[in-house]
Amino acid sequence: MNINDAAKQIHDNARDKGFYQDYEHLLELLKDNPKMIKFVHELWLGCRLMLVVSELGEALEGIRHANYSEEPKSGGFREELSDAVIRLLDIQHMASKDVANDIKLKMDYNAGRAFKHGGKAL
Repeated sequence: MNINDAAKQIHDNARDKGFYQDYEHLLELLKDNPKMIKFVHELWLGCRLMLVVSELGEALEGIRHANYSEEPKSGGFREELSDAVIRLLDIQHMASKDVANDIKLKMDYNAGRAFKHGGKAL
């Protein structure tokens, strides 16, 4: 499976499981108010990004407890890191249907940057 297919599957699953129901309901209620739609959209994205941060915090706890399991409900580093990636791909799919291209563009840009992006070494 390529990353675009994975992102779409993740996004579709999140929608099917009801994680977009409130967001879509708000957008429908505000359909005649573009400023409020923009506000709700930005607030929604911010909340979704903070959920990624919470998954990363849980991944850190996995490290602290020497738990590197990928098994669901294990609280392991690999499981929680996967949760963070899943949440990011869901958000990325909302923003762009061509996640692979977005990532490739950034990787190509980064490949041309200076060592440590020109920063001083430790």
